[in-house]
Parts: sequence; C-alpha cells; structure tokens
Amino acid sequence: AQRKVVFQSVDVDGTARTLREFVIGATPSVGMAISPTIGLVMRSGELHRVVFAGDSADAVVVPKTNGRYNGIVAVSPAGERVVLRHSADSTGDVQTLEVLTSDARPVATIETPFPIVGSMRMLPRGDQLVVFGLPSETEPEAALYLVDVTTKQSRKIAPIPLRQATGDLAVSPDGRTLLYTLTGTTSPRVFT
Repeated sequence: AQRKVVFQSVDVDGTARTLREFVIGATPSVGMAISPTIGLVMRSGELHRVVFAGDSADAVVVPKTNGRYNGIVAVSPAGERVVLRHSADSTGDVQTLEVLTSDARPVATIETPFPIVGSMRMLPRGDQLVVFGLPSETEPEAALYLVDVTTKQSRKIAPIPLRQATGDLAVSPDGRTLLYTLTGTTSPRVFT
C-alpha cells in the first residue's frame, strides 16, 4: 500500500468534502493546502504544486534536493506569498527559505547565514518575513531577523534568550510590532 494525502474542506456547519487525493509514497513526504484551490505536495525529494479541481498535471516548483523540509509554513497576511524552509542536505541545518506565490510559483530562494527554528511570519505585502535564527559562525546569540525577499538580505532585529524562547511569533496588522513569548522561573521568596 502507498501513502497518500487527502485534501478536504469543511464549512462551519460541519459539512466536509474531499477536494483531491494524491499518492505521495514513502516518507519523507507531505502535503499541505496553501489556498482553496492549490496545494503543495513533497514526494521523492521534489516539491510539487497541485490543483484540487480539474484534471491538470502537477508542476515541480522546487526540484529534488537532498535536504530536509521543515513542516512549518508562513503565509503572508493577504495570502499572496508562501514561505517554506529546508536544509541543503540531509544532515545540515535548516537555512534555506523558498518563497512562492499563492499559486506556488517560485519567487526567491534565500540562503540565511544562520539556522532557522520556530515560527516564521510574513509581513504585510509579502516582501519581508521575520524568522528566529540560532547562533551561527557569524552571530554568537539567537535572534529575531528581518529577511527581505527582494534583496535576500537578513538584518538582526533583537537578540532572544535561546533557552527561554518558545518559538512562537505574532505580527501586528501593520507589520511594525512583533510579539513573542519567553519562559522562565520565578525567584524563590521567603515571606515572614
């Protein structure tokens, strides 16, 4: 038996319907919807754009790589861009961002100088995104970074205490304020 992915929709009344099924084969393979009509399917190391309606053939949007795809996806607030991340090879850090249009057409491939972890968020207009970066050869501490899709450059926004960061991230509607969560312990107190 082969592994498959089934794309379904459900309305708020609970009515579900199957949109389309695709055979994806052995792991690592995955599928994800990115709009009501289009999905991404990773199989045999290639990332394919698939259409839920009609009889159209899928299209390879990211060719076969020896890298590992991370399942976290960011979508711009208006839905015009999608970002995925992966490593260059099976043992490397996740440092590559693939930016696609909402219909899964390639926009940019961005190599970051740091490993990426946790959430990532696209800012309004879809031309910048914020990521959590781990310490690297060029940066000794974890930080939030602003990545420009057009220039493919990243800029450190603020250091983040790695052991306290939860990896979650939210962006204000205007894209000017970032919210994240830190954890910690309280100092012991003695009450007399």
